[in-house]
Amino acid sequence: MSWRAIILMPAIGLAACNDAPAEPETVDEFAARVGTATSAAPAEQAATPGQAVVTSAVEGAPAPQTNVLAPEKLGNIADVDLGPRAGGCTFATGSTEMLIAAAPEDRSIPGKAVVRLGGQLLVLDAPPGGYNLIKSGTGFQGEGFAVSVARNDSGADSDAARMTVTDDNGQQNIFDGRWVCS
Repeated sequence: MSWRAIILMPAIGLAACNDAPAEPETVDEFAARVGTATSAAPAEQAATPGQAVVTSAVEGAPAPQTNVLAPEKLGNIADVDLGPRAGGCTFATGSTEMLIAAAPEDRSIPGKAVVRLGGQLLVLDAPPGGYNLIKSGTGFQGEGFAVSVARNDSGADSDAARMTVTDDNGQQNIFDGRWVCS
């Protein structure tokens, strides 16, 4: 074994074991991910087994027979237009992003959000209130369902939140996770 191999082996081992948390996402990175960066070209979305590739979001009702109580991992949302924004927030359970919302600074303009149901990206409307309303947690309305995000400010984790999905029959599904805003 050469002296170079002996010196490089510990460095390679340490690099492979690095479990440091990922750096927080910048505003520019968020904008590129949600499709507002001018230089960002939409990336092709890889479909997961049983899930269709979606190239744009729909403002309307989910496809027939879609279980609106079972939101899916968002995946690529580069083609989604959330309108003008001062910033955005992401709800995630673990590493699975389930909802992204954004709004402008102007409190008279409603915000928008996006979720994936049945392989389809759906755009939801928030009430007027601007970016501050989105950050604090709010409700979003879609056709046939509603989604609300509420922060859990009682604990040490200031990003802890709960997302509740409610169908038109009043049935609910609740997800605990994080509401991270930038």
